[in-house]
Amino acid sequence: MRMRRTYGATLACIALALVLGACPSSKKEEAQPSPSASAALLNTPWQLVDKAGSALKVRVYEGGCFTFQRVEAQESEREVVVAAKSSLDTSGRVCPSDLRSHDETITLKDPLGDRTLTAAPLSQEAQRAMPTLPPIRTP
Repeated sequence: MRMRRTYGATLACIALALVLGACPSSKKEEAQPSPSASAALLNTPWQLVDKAGSALKVRVYEGGCFTFQRVEAQESEREVVVAAKSSLDTSGRVCPSDLRSHDETITLKDPLGDRTLTAAPLSQEAQRAMPTLPPIRTP
């Protein structure tokens, strides 16, 4: 039980670092429009909440300069790679320091079974904000 609490607290701290570390300097500038829908999406952290058959429930984070867009899963016979995709506001505006999380459900083509569940590599922007991440733990 203690490990689960420690892991959750660690992930929350990492997500907060993502929000604070990826924002531009404190120099105030006029608000610019949000990035366009065609902007590249970045891989950001997620946490496995539950798994049942072909369904995975993951907790995703957004806030600051990051806006959550979607969760994707790439499946093979041996592995399922999950990516939480977010856009990054690069307009130069000062980003708020709020952090929100919510759960998303992914439906796999086949049940997870004995396949390994892994996180897609984080984007460079997320890596700069979070140099290390705790390993993904399955419930």
